[in-house]
Amino acid sequence: MDRRPIRCALLTNLRSDWAAALTLACEGLEFVTLSPLALGIADAPNPFGLPVDDHADAVLLTSYWHNWLTTRHPSRVDEVTRVLQQSADAVVGVDGTDCFELAFRARSLAQLTTVIKFQGVFRDRDLYNYDVGPWWPDAIWSQKARPKPSRYRDEDLEKIRLSVPCLMMDLPGLLRVARRYEAGAARTIGSDMSRSQQRARNVGEEVLSAALAAAPIGMRPLDVHCVATLTHVQRLEAIHHLEGFSGSRGIDRIPPTVAGTQERAGACSRNDSSRALLDEATPFLRERVGRVRYIQDMCRHRVVVAPTGYGELGPRHAWALRTGAALVCQDLSHVEMMFPLRDRENVVFCRHDLADLRPVVRELLDDDSARRRIAREGRRSFAAWSKQWRSHLDVGIAAHIRAALNAAPSPTPYEPDVIR
Repeated sequence: MDRRPIRCALLTNLRSDWAAALTLACEGLEFVTLSPLALGIADAPNPFGLPVDDHADAVLLTSYWHNWLTTRHPSRVDEVTRVLQQSADAVVGVDGTDCFELAFRARSLAQLTTVIKFQGVFRDRDLYNYDVGPWWPDAIWSQKARPKPSRYRDEDLEKIRLSVPCLMMDLPGLLRVARRYEAGAARTIGSDMSRSQQRARNVGEEVLSAALAAAPIGMRPLDVHCVATLTHVQRLEAIHHLEGFSGSRGIDRIPPTVAGTQERAGACSRNDSSRALLDEATPFLRERVGRVRYIQDMCRHRVVVAPTGYGELGPRHAWALRTGAALVCQDLSHVEMMFPLRDRENVVFCRHDLADLRPVVRELLDDDSARRRIAREGRRSFAAWSKQWRSHLDVGIAAHIRAALNAAPSPTPYEPDVIR
């Protein structure tokens, strides 16, 4: 039996591309990147410092790199696409954007063998033909109210493969493996670290995980934790809904772009008409603290509310589960995920528009036995799931690459089906 590692040419332009970092932690894959000469692009990025080659078994084309290409070299997109198809037996899309929507447009999806969709996949594939999710205003996450200008072909939507959520990003074992790419010019964690610093960080993360597993679920002095970066207007709305409950709530940073507003197709730039939003957020600004202090503060709360950011799911969901708080987030029942969030079992869902957030939280605080049961199951289910992280990476990433190489159909030309 051939156990040769699959040679993958990973194309990404961001060191902060978490889906690329998780892919690099997969066993049975050997990573290179395509040479700028082969691509015909002198400034082709290589943020992980991967070896350079002209050919591979599979090209892993991240949505971020594809967006970089279409923005930086729009006249060369078709030619580079042909080069990718000639450089490998399969061209696999790696969609690691924060939201459940597809980052690859219909024409691009038609040119790929398979798309590995991180975070989760819509149960109803037809939702990909509509503008849904948190980036858009009006909290329309699963309603077919805003059709896209052009539709995905059914045969292309069948290429979508479910992969792992960002909940995995802070698991100590996975981080240890990912840090092997921090030698030399490559970093996966975002800051230069010596070998001794890496070892100290690894030990610290193991100690933190052990402390979270032992944090008491019962006697907690505070009601609700909701402190977050203002990546979405609904985070500010959630803070308003939680007024009067004890606990930490506020905004610790305001980024240049805030999702979920009416301006600029769902985003509000700090440089245009966002003055009113910034003024509204100012009274809730609070000091930004380090990760350990932030998580320690979570452990003092009975409930953690995790409203949407740029995507429906974020690391905050995982930290809430691990700290033993009862997690409240917006309804995700329309999405298939590799870590199942089950309403009233290991999480409590509220409406997408947060209209029932306050009564949902109130119910949990009034029924402490239910709150403890949900918190306990949340921590137990996540701990059991996270122990299998190597298997999840194989099932959610490597297996899809193997299948694409075994099947690898020839992409058919895309003829847009324009919605009038």
